[in-house]
This record gives sequence, C-alpha cells and structure tokens, in this order.
Amino acid sequence: MKDMSGMAPEFSRRVPLADFEKRNLHAEWTATRSECEALARRFGIVAVHALRATADIAPLGGDGALARIAFEAEVEQQSVVSLENVRQPVKVAVTVRYLTEKRAREYEHMVEEEGFEPPNEDIEVINGESIDIGETIAQQLSLALDPYPRRAGETFEAVGISSDDDDRADRPNPFEVLKNFKQNS
Repeated sequence: MKDMSGMAPEFSRRVPLADFEKRNLHAEWTATRSECEALARRFGIVAVHALRATADIAPLGGDGALARIAFEAEVEQQSVVSLENVRQPVKVAVTVRYLTEKRAREYEHMVEEEGFEPPNEDIEVINGESIDIGETIAQQLSLALDPYPRRAGETFEAVGISSDDDDRADRPNPFEVLKNFKQNS
C-alpha cells in the first residue's frame, strides 16, 4: 500500500484495526535486506544493516489503539569529521497513540483548550482500516539518527577561526565587502 505521497513505505507493517479492536496484540518484525537498503536511501545514510522491532498494541475502546514500540537498528553513517564510515547502534522505545480523526481532534482540543497534560506519547491519526506500525518505526528511526556522527575520539578542529575578540575587530565586515564588490562590478 502507498502512502499519501504516492510512495510505497520502505518498511510497511500494516496491522488491521480488526486485529486489536477487542484484544491486545503482540508483534515482532525484522526488516529484510531490501527494506534496510531502501531505508538507508530514504535517510541519506550509508547503510541500515539491521532493524528488529516489537510492538504491543492495546485497543482504546473503538477510538484507536495504544502501541508500545521498541526497536533496535545497526546503522552506518559518514563521520562529519573524517568522512569515514561509522557504524552505530540505535535503540528506541516509544509509545504511540493511534486515534480516529474525530478522537484526535478531541484529544488536541483537550490539550490546547482545557490544559490537559498529555502523557509522553506520539499521536498518529488512523487513515483507513489499518495502522502502519512499520512506517512509525521508520519515522522514529530517522529521528534517532545521530545528526553529527563521528568515530570515537574524533574531534572537529576549526581551521582559520579564532575565538579572540581582537581578531574579529581586524576582519572586514562581510556586508561592507559585498557592498564594495557590488559597487565595483
């Protein structure tokens, strides 16, 4: 099944609403090699070597479901310092409340208008007759990726930048340089 952008999710694990309407559900998934490759392309990283996930889903009386999701992944990214590849483990545990559109609006109203303090949960709106736990996992993985990956012990040393205020006074104002450039062109 495709998402709203017309693209098929790389790691889709759809659970029909009927599967958890009246009972709790436990599920375990492992991403295939092609799914890992597709996720790496989506995230713009070197590789996703492994992805394993579990979900415990409880019904919310016809208004949706509460899912406790945990996953582990092994990812490979390029170091921002040496540009060498760095493998890193990622572990995430998240609670997601999947709600019907009507219930999601009511929930939002409770938070905004009535000052309800929501628990530490993500909210997803149910579209259709199933929820895609796999897409939720993919989104959570993208958020958990290190934005500045580096190998142990690597540090970034800026070249040509000084922290002395005296050096700043001697530098030309960049806007003045642009103004002069424009006038001389």
